[in-house]
Amino acid sequence: MAQAVSVREVMSTDFVGVTEGEPVEDVVGLLLDHNEDTAVVIRGGSPVGVVLARDLLAAIGDTDTGTPIDPYIHESIVTIGPDSTIGHAADRLLTTEVDRLIVVDLDGRALGVVGPRDVLSATDTLLEDHLEDTAMTSSNRSIPSMSEQGVCESCGRLADTLTEMNGTLVCEACLEL
Repeated sequence: MAQAVSVREVMSTDFVGVTEGEPVEDVVGLLLDHNEDTAVVIRGGSPVGVVLARDLLAAIGDTDTGTPIDPYIHESIVTIGPDSTIGHAADRLLTTEVDRLIVVDLDGRALGVVGPRDVLSATDTLLEDHLEDTAMTSSNRSIPSMSEQGVCESCGRLADTLTEMNGTLVCEACLEL
């Protein structure tokens, strides 16, 4: 049977982490290099916010790109533990207004991020496992085939198993007679 998948198994440990005060230009470069749209702002190993690429794009047009990212930091973040299930992660993503959860250890240090794609990918794997389990269970079940079950030609009862005896298909009870 399929086991619950933990956030640890699906989270991305390759996320863009930046510190407060970094220039907009540097953070934009990191986001482009890693093909990401969000950077996690870290202070002392712990997440304190996120910076979104779309906000930095607006900043590039309005300010000097050497300006610190501080005004663009969104401090509303949602964290989750690495041993939480993907079901819990899905609930958190659905009930909050964030597009990714920051995975933290017991000390609050950032370990990775998990987003909707990660959850969907794990859910797809669980569904495949469930279907395989169901198929194996079904194939292991002993279902009499049409050629094995039928009406006993001797007593007229429906039987799961018929045996040929002297050219007649008979049930186990009649076979013993």
